[in-house]
Amino acid sequence: MREFYAAFPDNKHVIGKTVAAGDLVAVMVTCHATSKGPYEGAAPTGQQVTFGGMSILRFENGRVREWWALDDNLTLMQQLGMELKPRSQK
Repeated sequence: MREFYAAFPDNKHVIGKTVAAGDLVAVMVTCHATSKGPYEGAAPTGQQVTFGGMSILRFENGRVREWWALDDNLTLMQQLGMELKPRSQK
């Protein structure tokens, strides 16, 4: 997380759909940020990136006790100019 926030210091997460059931809350998010530092081997591009994600949180006594998150890292990496290739082509 530190590497992400250092590379994208102006990141904004926009909350989309939210669904709650019992002690669980699911939240869809869209992140908007500018590539200002190196990230996962990609040099900073200075360009705006946008990618989605989803979190599921479990609450207990009014506090978050568990948090699962899934982000669309493939879309992020493609916007940074990275390519997904089979191992034999690396």
